[in-house]
Amino acid sequence: TVTVTAVVSEWLTFTSSQTSVTLTPNLVDSAGGSHIGSSTDIALTAQTNSSDGLSITIADANNGLLATSTIQLSTATGTLVAGTSGYGVQATSSDMTINGLYKYATSTQDVGRVSTTAAAFSTDATATSTGQIAYMKIKAATEITKQPGNYTDTITLTATPSP
Repeated sequence: TVTVTAVVSEWLTFTSSQTSVTLTPNLVDSAGGSHIGSSTDIALTAQTNSSDGLSITIADANNGLLATSTIQLSTATGTLVAGTSGYGVQATSSDMTINGLYKYATSTQDVGRVSTTAAAFSTDATATSTGQIAYMKIKAATEITKQPGNYTDTITLTATPSP
């Protein structure tokens, strides 16, 4: 007799169409006008053979956009308005279930806040080899009196097979 064992390992791939974005237009322009700055669509693609699918979490490094350790544009949940401070993320997908905090049409100004604590961003309940896609935008606005400078943050998205 021969005992045969074959192993199929669990796998997951996760990619982002962009690794760096600049929000446009400038939140405050050189004439003192206020605007809502937005990234372009960021395509997030995930695949797995896990029978329970996958989940994606989101977190940021600063609880907002930082110019210095004391000058911050904080994250917010709600509708961004030019001239009022706010910074957040929105997403849409026909493939994945987006957490309600972030589930907004990317044509709107509605965003969900990000924080340094990882939060549920999206899930997909089935195995897929074709790739499930979500589209994310990052948006911000601020008051015209905000100190000038480059405000930065790092957003980390982490995909894991669902248990």
